[in-house]
Amino acid sequence: MSYDYLFKYILLGESQTGKSSFANRLVNDKFVSNRLSTIGIDFFCKRNVIDDNVVIKSHIWDTAGQEKFYSIIVSYYRGIAGAIIMFDIGDRESYERVKYWHGEIIRNRRGIEMPIILLIGNKTDNPNRAVSTSEAEIYAIENNFIYAETSCKDDFNIQNAYSRLVSRTYDKMNKTEPGCGIKRSVPYEKMMSERGGNVCGYIAKRYNRSCCNLL
Repeated sequence: MSYDYLFKYILLGESQTGKSSFANRLVNDKFVSNRLSTIGIDFFCKRNVIDDNVVIKSHIWDTAGQEKFYSIIVSYYRGIAGAIIMFDIGDRESYERVKYWHGEIIRNRRGIEMPIILLIGNKTDNPNRAVSTSEAEIYAIENNFIYAETSCKDDFNIQNAYSRLVSRTYDKMNKTEPGCGIKRSVPYEKMMSERGGNVCGYIAKRYNRSCCNLL
């Protein structure tokens, strides 16, 4: 799969909020009801094309929401370009835990800059809301998140929400030194070198070398 940039993302949130269903719908266009909880970490790969024909390949690390897997997933916070934090619009507790997941990103990140965060209110097919759209939108604005609502069951807004994350990541990154969680492809690096531009992988000088490894 050819690409210009590789982005690393982590998918966070409480158990049963629909993280794995989101990833499967996004990548495989499949919805599986009554799916078992993720054990540790699952991996997905997605390809997006930005408007100016820049091809973005992304690695998505789908994490378990249970606390007992914390020691396994903590290392995956490091060197991310962005994160998706998901809650269930019908589950107030899952929304209130968004603050916890945000704090974990801040505590475990390795770069100076904050990763781009997409906050998703999932399961809009559920008519019994416990969290209003306006409340979640205000919270997202206050924390500089992208906010979107989705339904994996109805295939509602999945691709668009993710495309917003990818586009924001690309727009915000330093094109000379992409930084944590972002890697240029080898052919792209060669082209930049031949044009006399700066040759940059994904280890920016201002970061610790370990921060930007794409696992």
